[in-house]
Amino acid sequence: MKNIGIIIDSTAILSEKLKNHPNVHSVSLAVVVNGEHYLDGKDIKEKEWTDYLKQDANMTTSQPSIADTMDVLKLAQSKNYDHIFVLPITKHLSGTHDGFLMANQEIKLKNATFYDTVSIAGSIGYMVEVLLDLAAQDADYETMIQALDTIRDHNQTLIYPGTLKRLIKSGRMNKTVGNLASVLKLKPVLILENKGEKIEKLDVVRTEKKVMSLFIENMIQFGADSDWVFYILEVNHTDFYDKMKVQLTETFGQQVEILDNFLPGVIATHVGLDVFGIQCVKKVR
Repeated sequence: MKNIGIIIDSTAILSEKLKNHPNVHSVSLAVVVNGEHYLDGKDIKEKEWTDYLKQDANMTTSQPSIADTMDVLKLAQSKNYDHIFVLPITKHLSGTHDGFLMANQEIKLKNATFYDTVSIAGSIGYMVEVLLDLAAQDADYETMIQALDTIRDHNQTLIYPGTLKRLIKSGRMNKTVGNLASVLKLKPVLILENKGEKIEKLDVVRTEKKVMSLFIENMIQFGADSDWVFYILEVNHTDFYDKMKVQLTETFGQQVEILDNFLPGVIATHVGLDVFGIQCVKKVR
């Protein structure tokens, strides 16, 4: 059995059994709400995120501080792991990956892999799960990297924002375009493509039924099938979730693995309430 350590940031989604795993260490991104500074996952929890979004609070986010990043690297260093895997959010959406590299110039970990996940949320959590399973099987380093590469190369994220308010407020959507879409009752579907550098518009449709069919068509085209895992991402529960879950089971079978999750808070900040997201991730065999 390999003794490995894993470092993530607070945007990763972990299963309940892994949230307190002794070999998994997390560093929090920061959020400023109405001028007050909080650490994601520590000072601010799911209910607080939801309440602040309901209040339409002024919210901005930032990567972890160098001091906090150094602290988590030092903690992992003190555990004498055989190897340490650092799995931050994609460097295209955050400076967290580069922050780890900068911090390590001081810490100088020799037995660490700073892996660019090129992804977010559930797929990173799945990387953690697979690495720990492989470590328990005494798999070698090359096998672990191959598993990470498989997940990195076979995941995609689709997002349906129930409202455009936060996207406009955070500057992620042009205000004029966003207001026009709202007036016309158009429904944008967004996508973070595999290894994508930014969240982009996939299409704009008029009905939720079309949103659902667009989700299914896109995932099938990407290669998803019953042997993939589907992460559903929400902030607050909506009727769309129930309808979409039915569509997933009708398309991929009753035994398909569907995992329900609260959308990471720093991402929810930019998309707001009533958002619905799906990540499809190929399982490692």
